[in-house]
Amino acid sequence: MQRYAVTLTTRSPVAISRSRATGNQIETLGHIPGTVWRGALAAQLGAAHPEFAAIFLSGRVRFGDLRLDDAVPWPLSARRCAVHPGHRMLDLLLVDDPPIECAECEAKLVMPGNLRLGSGARKTVRRVTTHTAISNYTLRIRPEQFFSTEVLERDQKFQGVLTASDALVAQTLLGKRELWIGRGATRGQGMAELNIQNLQPPVPNLNWVLRQQQRQPDVLSFTATLLSPCIVYDRYLLARAYITAEDIAEAAGEPGALRRYELAPRWFSRLATISGWNAQASLPKSDITAISPGSAFLFQTTVSEREIQDERARLADILERASAGLGERWAEGFGEVSFQDNFHWEFRHAR
Repeated sequence: MQRYAVTLTTRSPVAISRSRATGNQIETLGHIPGTVWRGALAAQLGAAHPEFAAIFLSGRVRFGDLRLDDAVPWPLSARRCAVHPGHRMLDLLLVDDPPIECAECEAKLVMPGNLRLGSGARKTVRRVTTHTAISNYTLRIRPEQFFSTEVLERDQKFQGVLTASDALVAQTLLGKRELWIGRGATRGQGMAELNIQNLQPPVPNLNWVLRQQQRQPDVLSFTATLLSPCIVYDRYLLARAYITAEDIAEAAGEPGALRRYELAPRWFSRLATISGWNAQASLPKSDITAISPGSAFLFQTTVSEREIQDERARLADILERASAGLGERWAEGFGEVSFQDNFHWEFRHAR
């Protein structure tokens, strides 16, 4: 899989609604979902483009979510002091006996908000715009129809990754272009500059993942932390609130490869409803249920001393291939996952 760096800079206020509007006030997302800029790019290129089917219909290209300065969601297992945010962060995923109080001041532990950038958080710049409805017949203001919309401010840079299994197809997307994304284009909202460039392949960092625990030297474990909503179903086609080792094996193209790994009882997740809009048909898409970004899972298995080195190498290869995306509709940016996130290891114990 080839990876390409994607940068989207807002040139006018951008509004990407969380769900279909049901009132007079509309909130916006703090990032650019892969479905949004994928749809905008498809509309710009048009179905007559010679590579349209290969880019958007073949599953060869994955459009990842774009976030401010590479910020990522906090894991749902992360906790901070409710009174003193500067006290040491704590992650509960790898803690056998999770505390309920801050180790430094005994205050309540709460989940951090916003997005994570290194050890801190960064907020997007937003503001609220207002407008009135206009009558199609009189071209005057419709009485009692006043709306407010939260927007992302202009000149903010969102970054992410485009992944492609066909380098020749992806080459047609390289370079800069202007896109219109989100809602309110007729009011001057949604103009953005998209820039896609080559990206050096990442160096896998799976060292600690494969470390043995001192108290359980025969246990091999790894973590999976979702960075975008993930759509997975059970055998009855109902949305699941967790991922399994089989989901990871299927994403790697090797079903059954991780059947010996089990999901540890201690995992953190929540479900979210994803809405959408079919611009071509001018109709809303059906709501779907997905696992929220930040959901964190721990997988474990027992390995003998003589096979642990081979198993480490095999696991690293599988996780590298699965990092392209888990579950359904992964080409649209769903199912982005980070394996062996150092955050879980660094903050597993309170000071």
